Amino acid sequence: MDTPASPNSINLNNTPIDWKLDEGTFDFFGLPALTLWLNPSTSNLLKPLADEIGHDYFRLLVAHSSSLGTQEDYEVMITSLADNFIDGFHAWGRSVSVAGWGTFNIEHIDFQAKEATVMVKNPWELQLHQNDEEHWGCPFIQGKIIGIFSAAFGISCWAEESIETVGDKGTVRFNISPSSQTISQLIQSHKLRRAMAHSQLIDDLINRPVNSRSRDDEQQLQQYCQQLENIIERHTHDLQSINEQLQKSNQQLQDLSIHDHLTGLLNRRYIFQDLENRLAVAKRYETPLTVLMIDIDDFKHINDNYGHGIGDKVLINVAQVIQSSIREADIAAGIGGEEFLVLLNKTAATDANAVADKILTNIRAYSHEDIEENSTVSIGLSSHTQQSLKELLKQTDDALYEAKHRGKNQYVHYDAIER
Repeated sequence: MDTPASPNSINLNNTPIDWKLDEGTFDFFGLPALTLWLNPSTSNLLKPLADEIGHDYFRLLVAHSSSLGTQEDYEVMITSLADNFIDGFHAWGRSVSVAGWGTFNIEHIDFQAKEATVMVKNPWELQLHQNDEEHWGCPFIQGKIIGIFSAAFGISCWAEESIETVGDKGTVRFNISPSSQTISQLIQSHKLRRAMAHSQLIDDLINRPVNSRSRDDEQQLQQYCQQLENIIERHTHDLQSINEQLQKSNQQLQDLSIHDHLTGLLNRRYIFQDLENRLAVAKRYETPLTVLMIDIDDFKHINDNYGHGIGDKVLINVAQVIQSSIREADIAAGIGGEEFLVLLNKTAATDANAVADKILTNIRAYSHEDIEENSTVSIGLSSHTQQSLKELLKQTDDALYEAKHRGKNQYVHYDAIER
């Protein structure tokens, strides 16, 4: 524990806590906070609502609310708390444990597959239910996990909850994986199901023989009809919102399928498919086409000395410089690690060399905010002369290797290599 800044202030796990006794308040992490007994106070506040609307719907609403602001949580994790996501997440977990949330640990994570497993020991929501036979699980923490890992993976995720023990030291595991549905979409679907169930009650009452209806039935039917009109009006708007969200999500999924989530450039799979198509067209119409393979020099040095978070920023900066250095007709992609591929459409060797020189110059001149030295790159080029896609890529890679061999920070065209 750090030395208290004042009699009413302490710092635990890098988390400032400040009591304002004259105002009857205290701040946790710089935000106004509140302490309540989990059971009975908090339980008595939430249980009537959960029972009234149903535990499934209640879980979704709580998860959605707690997921708000998790993009900012992620930003803090990889900037203020650590220089990489895993360490930042654990530092964040230690901070919120001060508020009694439980202890957080990433048991498994695969950034390529967008999958992870997080274990939370003694989460506050299980403590909330320690005396209850029925409980609604841990939707608050689930929403946090969903939001944070969706931000970390750059794709919509879901966290499947698995409670292993219940009691004072309960444990919950969250298995995170990509999801085609968001919490908001599930909430809308749940609303529609509730509306349909309500409509079925009205249908049953309408279909009951008139002579068997009581005055209470007639009054109830009128009430139901009015409620149904309200439901139809509300859910027509909901359906429009869902359709807009689905269109937006589909566009996001399409973008994610062809773009690198970090740099925003096209990804490896897309550019190789596009290159194959462009090469076929270039051969058929005998038009020039040149491929550039670009590699950031000494990128491992950047990661080792400044951390992976700064390394990611350098990748983003270099990608932006490359994109701004080529024409709209040309395309650039991230093909893995610190390597990029650029396709110069209808561009022969001489003009391609000029583009490579422009990229080199612009990257040398770019000053990164978080590191002392400017970055440099090495570039290999090869222009098609009716060779196969495999041969063209091999020549480009050989030219890049030669640029590295000659001292880096330069470009080499395959045709200029002495063989």
